[in-house]
Amino acid sequence: MHNNGKILWLCGLLCLWLLGLCSCVFEPGPGSDAYCGCEDDGRCLLDGCVCLAGKFCVPATEEIEPGRCCPRCERDMDCNDLNLCTDDSCVEYSCSNEYNNLACNDSDPCTMDDSCRAGICTGDSLDFDGDSFISMECEGNDCDDNDADVNPAAIEGPVGSPTCSDLIDNDCDELLDGSDPNCSGNQLLQIYRSVGPGNSLPLATGLGNSLTILGNLAKVDALLPANIGLGDAILYDSDGSGSLDEICFIHKRLSSTQYDVKAASGVQAAPVTGTQHWSIFRAYTSLANAEAGNENEGIAEPLRDFDTWVGGKNLTFAGLNQAWNIACYADNPDVTAVTIDGWSTGPENYLRIFTPVGPAEVGVSQRHAGLWSTTAYRLEVDNQLALYNLEDFVRLEGLQIKNISTRAGSDRGGILSEPSTSFNEVWISANIVKAEYNNMTDSGYGIIGGPVADSGLTKIFNNIVYDFDQSYDNVGICCSGGICYIYNNTVYNCCTGFTRTSYAESWTHKNNISYCYAVDPNFMDYEYVIDALVVSENNLSTDNTSPDAEFRNKSVIFLDVGNGNFHLDGMDNSARNKGVNLSGDADLPFSTDIDGDHRSGDWDIGADEF
Repeated sequence: MHNNGKILWLCGLLCLWLLGLCSCVFEPGPGSDAYCGCEDDGRCLLDGCVCLAGKFCVPATEEIEPGRCCPRCERDMDCNDLNLCTDDSCVEYSCSNEYNNLACNDSDPCTMDDSCRAGICTGDSLDFDGDSFISMECEGNDCDDNDADVNPAAIEGPVGSPTCSDLIDNDCDELLDGSDPNCSGNQLLQIYRSVGPGNSLPLATGLGNSLTILGNLAKVDALLPANIGLGDAILYDSDGSGSLDEICFIHKRLSSTQYDVKAASGVQAAPVTGTQHWSIFRAYTSLANAEAGNENEGIAEPLRDFDTWVGGKNLTFAGLNQAWNIACYADNPDVTAVTIDGWSTGPENYLRIFTPVGPAEVGVSQRHAGLWSTTAYRLEVDNQLALYNLEDFVRLEGLQIKNISTRAGSDRGGILSEPSTSFNEVWISANIVKAEYNNMTDSGYGIIGGPVADSGLTKIFNNIVYDFDQSYDNVGICCSGGICYIYNNTVYNCCTGFTRTSYAESWTHKNNISYCYAVDPNFMDYEYVIDALVVSENNLSTDNTSPDAEFRNKSVIFLDVGNGNFHLDGMDNSARNKGVNLSGDADLPFSTDIDGDHRSGDWDIGADEF
């Protein structure tokens, strides 16, 4: 031991012997055996060191026992952690920073009643009027946070009610007084049903998660899975009997804990408060089942029979007045061909088959992003037509359809729409339709649209169709009858890109890309007689068949055709900014592309807007 260590050690013993009548202030340096140092909690740093006189760490002897020393504090102010939400004090040379519950300000304009909680200044979500709904200004759904009678659970209507003439959007649905369906006679009811291919299991249950339904609002305590959305069925115990006795369907997603819901018929759902006896299912397990009214067998009877019709529904029946929206989810591939038949539809009473995409529809998009995806809904059908529509007012939106053929056969295709009357309007938009053909020698097609009778309308826009390439009569897009509007589609590697039959009354096509001849010189981009029935603007071809001379013999640069990516490359100069702006088109105005991206200025030709 060095001498300075001995001095301190002896001095320390003497101080103890004299019971504090003298004071040792000598602190050994790093070169001393007595330099033992301190841990943050006040213990001696090294083995063999002990506390001397409650102040120093020195080499141990048999006479001195190890203990705490090197105090972290002597006064309360030594323990100030600069946190308003802790009470700071020095207790026996150690700091104590205990949580308090003082009022504070977290500087967040979207909270109220701020206070210290577990050492952090935080507040409750802003609900100024105390109606349990968060202000829209703070990403909530209360359109008037100063009025407790205005919120998503309020009732606007029925006809004749003061709420139908008070100039207030009482239920925060962005529809005021007479424009709200509840305030109009024989109101149009939007109905939602979901399709989860091959999925009969519950998406969520109430274990440890309470459900409350009041008015049109369903709220749960804990976050629900992001793939829950429009059309999903909520089964619940409304009367506390221990059995599931009510069912409702999601009509709008407000957040991961709040949903706008309606009963099966589209009216207000039965209320319930704080039940944990509930579950959520897809309404149907295939699109074909949804079309036919065959409900999800995972839903127990009697709630399973929520759609009592079979083989098509009358949406125009007197006193009914419904529009149906069937939301398709990406649970598994949908492998059953679909025929839409037996429905009664009208201009407002349409059947819409679509994929949910935005946060008001679902937490995670179920739609492709302009590129074939196995994480999006897809209808994959072998050796037959995938989707056949015979009804008048139908909308097909955001689907993926793969037509697979491994043997000879006719009528292999993606979408065929041929309503039987002259009063109809069918929309086919934002779909990806592709073929996987092997040694097929018969007809195949991506999209064919047109009623059997004259004068019906077919609107085909923002679609991508490719690889219908195995036979001379494999076609990308065809107008087969009536009046067709064919805008901003991309067709690639098909024996014929675009064509029409002699039954087409008129054909207006704008901003389309046909990239077929450039893949195989035996293919043709456009094949039809140009006459007075044809209206054409800015349609691009890789051969000389475009009806628009300045858009013939063009080469388009796509991002990655080998992997089915037909988004335009930034280096492309043939299609980018070469289209006509159709946002004000008299017959088919729209302003988005296949991805849902906004189009503006000089549009791009084809389905994608760069």
